[in-house]
Amino acid sequence: MDGPSATELARLVADRAFACERAIQGVVAPAGLTVEQWWVLHHLAGAEAAPMSDLVTACRAPAPTTTRIVDKLVENALVHRGLDGMDRRRVLVRLAPRGRELVTVLAEQVEAALDAQFEGLAPWQAGALEAVLREP
Repeated sequence: MDGPSATELARLVADRAFACERAIQGVVAPAGLTVEQWWVLHHLAGAEAAPMSDLVTACRAPAPTTTRIVDKLVENALVHRGLDGMDRRRVLVRLAPRGRELVTVLAEQVEAALDAQFEGLAPWQAGALEAVLREP
């Protein structure tokens, strides 16, 4: 591989991901949320309901941790959890009205905080970065 080593590239990506996480945390922490809770709420804002397996992916945490994250969101009346009417073995999570309101309030602020992390990227650079990061 010509150019920077894979280790250096991985370090740069990890550093930028950490900076993005800190930026999100700066917005959601005053609302009493963790970054992982934000990712769950954000994911649910784009879906009527989601199975726990989707939320594991959305918040990038192991299943037991995701269950605890959802437990806390249920406790705070931000989401509802229930069985799927078509498959009673499957648990679905939905945004509660309070959760939908919170996502609406925070989404624009989170987006602005993340925009600041990528300030200075030309649109073609952002597109190239997206294409590279989406590759398996």
